[in-house]
Amino acid sequence: MNHKKETPPLPSPATSTPTNPLASRDHKYWTTTSLLFATILIFTLRDHGVLPLHLCPRSLTQQLTLLAVLFLYNYLLTMWIAAMDMRVVTDENRCVVCCPKTYRRLLSTRGSDYYMSAPCDRTSETCLLTRWGVSHILCYGLIGFLVPQLWWLTFTVGAVWEVWESQHEYHDFLDLIWNGTGIMGGVMARRALSTYMAYM
Repeated sequence: MNHKKETPPLPSPATSTPTNPLASRDHKYWTTTSLLFATILIFTLRDHGVLPLHLCPRSLTQQLTLLAVLFLYNYLLTMWIAAMDMRVVTDENRCVVCCPKTYRRLLSTRGSDYYMSAPCDRTSETCLLTRWGVSHILCYGLIGFLVPQLWWLTFTVGAVWEVWESQHEYHDFLDLIWNGTGIMGGVMARRALSTYMAYM
């Protein structure tokens, strides 16, 4: 009795695993090169006195310069992580805070391509605070700590960036809450440190 060897059906385009358009070799090369080039350029300009970059800025020019550099690094690091391994922030086992069913409507503010088509399990429908969200808190917390005087501009830039992301379905308007949380924490930490140093 002859048995024909059955071949497994090929996955249809509709059900195939999505691929990350940012994970190509060219994009990895571009993001890594840009990050290194930006670092070399910034420190070269600072060492030659062209760029007024200070970790404790006093004048408005110094504050704006530091803020611009921090946002530049934020953008480049975001693109670098997206190009290297999105599973760092998309693994279903790495959700920081799960969303109770009562508040699931809050997740409707998240774009359909929030994880940039990463080829792995997603947490968009069940995770309230993702690792992307944690990165927002940490990043804006650092900015709020280093440039507390420009907290309002920091929040505004973050909001404009979120609107831009919404054009590509990468957005999550809950990020505005995480941004504000980070900024508030950074500003308060800076004030506490300043008060402590004043009594030393």
